[in-house]
Amino acid sequence: MKKFLATTLSIAALTGMSHAAMLDGGNVHILIDGVVGQGVSTITFSGSSTTTGDDSIRQTGVGGWSQGDTFQPGGTGQLLSDPLIQDALFNLTGNAFITIGGVTNTITQIFLDEDAPDNADDLGFRFAIEQNYTGNSEVTFGGTGTIDLDISAFNVGTYFNTVDNVGDLARLGEVMVTVTASEVPVPGALPLMAAGMAGLGFAKRRRKA
Repeated sequence: MKKFLATTLSIAALTGMSHAAMLDGGNVHILIDGVVGQGVSTITFSGSSTTTGDDSIRQTGVGGWSQGDTFQPGGTGQLLSDPLIQDALFNLTGNAFITIGGVTNTITQIFLDEDAPDNADDLGFRFAIEQNYTGNSEVTFGGTGTIDLDISAFNVGTYFNTVDNVGDLARLGEVMVTVTASEVPVPGALPLMAAGMAGLGFAKRRRKA
């Protein structure tokens, strides 16, 4: 029985490890959320990592995949649901930033590429000016921005950078990408609400009479 409990606790500890590490600054968390149909997705960054090699984050407008500024979040399913997103750059409006080796730059664009079913989808970053960095540099992510892409272009879920030898901005498994989506309230519920309010008003008038 003791052995069973110890095993259970160990599994629970491993399951929550990534979340605990994120809270104390040991992981990078990228939260992508939005309301379906509004045409905008909000991306929030937090946490820290360490670079794994000498590389660079490319400048605004430069397309394509790069080891230095792009992750491939893997897991159950794919990050992107829209197969038309191929090597696409989206302007990021807001105050999101990445600090590498003490140098801070604002994230100007998000790079997305849908690669299903052969490879994990790509998620990358661009700066106004290219930034070179060396291996074993401290990296900090922070801030929030929005892109003009509906949240329905993503698949809801949690993904980690579990693709080997991809992305020099963090070690394997350090980056957690979470996608959440909210539905627009159904307009048909409004008449029901109005009818309910009217009923309450009628009941109050009857009590007064």
